[in-house]
This record gives sequence, C-alpha cells and structure tokens, in this order.
Amino acid sequence: MIQSEGFMFTSGQIWAFFVVLIGLILTILNIIEKVILLKARSKEPQAKVESRLVALETWRSEVNQRLDKDEEHFDKIDEGNKVTQQALLALMDAALSDDGSKGELKSARKDLYEYLSKK
Repeated sequence: MIQSEGFMFTSGQIWAFFVVLIGLILTILNIIEKVILLKARSKEPQAKVESRLVALETWRSEVNQRLDKDEEHFDKIDEGNKVTQQALLALMDAALSDDGSKGELKSARKDLYEYLSKK
C-alpha cells in the first residue's frame, strides 16, 4: 500500500493502472498501424491507374505512328491511281479520236514510266 498526502493506492490498483496504461498504449499503436496500412492501400489503386495510363499512352503513340505510315501509303496509292487514270484517259481519247493523237499517248506513257521508275 502506498500513501501520499491523502491518497492511498493498493498494489492491485497500481497493477490495474499499469495494465490499463499498457492497454491504452497498445490500442494507440494499433490505431496508428491501421492508419498507415489504410494509407498504403489507398495508394495502390493510384499506382495501378498510373501504370495503365502509361501503357495506354504508349499504345496510342504506336497507333499514331502506324496511322502516319498508313497515310503515307495511301498517298502513294492515290498518286499511282491518278497516273493510271490519266493513262487510261489518254488511251480512250486516242481510241475515240479520228486523227490518232499520239502526243497524248506519249505524254501518258512518259508519266506512267516516271511514276513506275520512282518506285
């Protein structure tokens, strides 16, 4: 039994106080641990979103490069179609005209030859 200026504590009360104090400290530490765990878990979805965003941006860049290449390819096809159509028009004009205009045929042949030699 401990007595100090009007207060008396038994050894059981002192032990009970220490048990309650230790329980309080353990509870506070447990709460702190849970808060830290919740913060870590709340950052996980953000990291997943960021990694997915990086993957999508990479994919978009690759798709844009492919589209640019396709556009160049289609431009070449259009140019070839134009030359071919001009040659066909020259052939039809020569077949329909009575004077046998070889100048248009020669010009169309020259254009077609130049186009094919560039490839």
